[in-house]
Amino acid sequence: MSSIEIPSRVTDIESFAFYGCTNLESIELPSNLVNIGDSAFTGCSGLQYIEFPSSLLKIGNGAFSDCEDLHMVTIPSSVTSIGSAPFGDCDNLEKINVESDNQYFSSLDGVLYDKNQEVIINVPVGIEGDFTIPSSVTVIGKEAFLGCHGLKRIEIPAGVTSIGFGAFGKCESLTSIDIPSNVTEIGSFAFWLCRKLKNIEIPSGVTSIGYWTFTGCSSLESVKIPSSVTSIGYDAFSGCTSLTSVKIPSGVTSIAPYTFMDCSSLESLTIPSSVTLIERSAFCRCQKLELVIDNSKDNVNVNDADFEDCKSVTFLK
Repeated sequence: MSSIEIPSRVTDIESFAFYGCTNLESIELPSNLVNIGDSAFTGCSGLQYIEFPSSLLKIGNGAFSDCEDLHMVTIPSSVTSIGSAPFGDCDNLEKINVESDNQYFSSLDGVLYDKNQEVIINVPVGIEGDFTIPSSVTVIGKEAFLGCHGLKRIEIPAGVTSIGFGAFGKCESLTSIDIPSNVTEIGSFAFWLCRKLKNIEIPSGVTSIGYWTFTGCSSLESVKIPSSVTSIGYDAFSGCTSLTSVKIPSGVTSIAPYTFMDCSSLESLTIPSSVTLIERSAFCRCQKLELVIDNSKDNVNVNDADFEDCKSVTFLK
C-alpha cells in the first residue's frame, strides 16, 4: 500500500494506526480530521509529504517520528495541541513551519516553538553544525533535539531553567554544551548517546540527575556534579567508557543500579560517608577502578556483585 485516502467522515486517527507502514508514500487526510494520535504514523519511512486540514486540533506525541523521507511540514492555524517530538528522528526533515495566525505555536527558521517562543518544542533532525537557541526560550522541551545527528555545538541562553526528558538524546555529533547556571532541572535521557560529548558541568541548582541521563556518552571524560545533587538515577552514566574520575557529592545517600556500569576507564571514585546503599551492579565492569571498601567500618550496604569484574576493588569484611 503506497497511498491511501481516508474517508471524510473520519475525525480521529488513533494512536499507532499506521505504525510501521514503510511502503506508504502519500496519504490524503480527511477535511474534518480533528486529532492525530500518538505515533499514528511512526516508522512510515516512505512518506514524503503530508498536508494537514484546517480542521486539525491535535497532533500527538511522536505522531510522525521516524518518517525518514519527510522534508518539510506546515502546521495549520487550527492546531491547539502538539505532543513531544511529533517529528522526531525524521532524518531528512529540514523545516517545520507554522501558519502565522496560529494562536498557540510558532516557527522560526524552521524550528517549532510555543507562541511566545519560550519553549522550544521540535528541532528538525536535518539541522547541522552550530545552533543558537533564541534568548526568549526558558524551557527546552521533551525530546526537542532528539536524533539531531549533525548538531555539533549548541548555545543555550542564560534564561533557560529546564532541560526536558531526552532533550538532546542521540545528538551523536554534539561535542560541547554549556549548561546555564539558572538550570534547575535536567530530565532523564537528556544527553543519552551523545557519543562525542567530552565534558559536562552540572549547575549548582540541580538536585537530581535522572535515569539514563548520560548513558552511552562514550567520549565523556569529565563530569562535575555539584553539592546540590542528592539523587543519581539508575544507568545515569553507564557506558561512559572515557570517564576517568567521579566525585559523588555528600548529599547522595544511595547509588542506584547500573549507575556507572561499563565505565571501563574509571580509576578514581569518591564515595561520601552519606552513602549507605550501593545497589545492583552499580559499578559493574569498571575494570580500572581502584577502591577499598571496609564493610566492618564503612556504614554502607554493598556486596561483590555491585562491583562485578572490578579487579582492583577490595572488600574488607
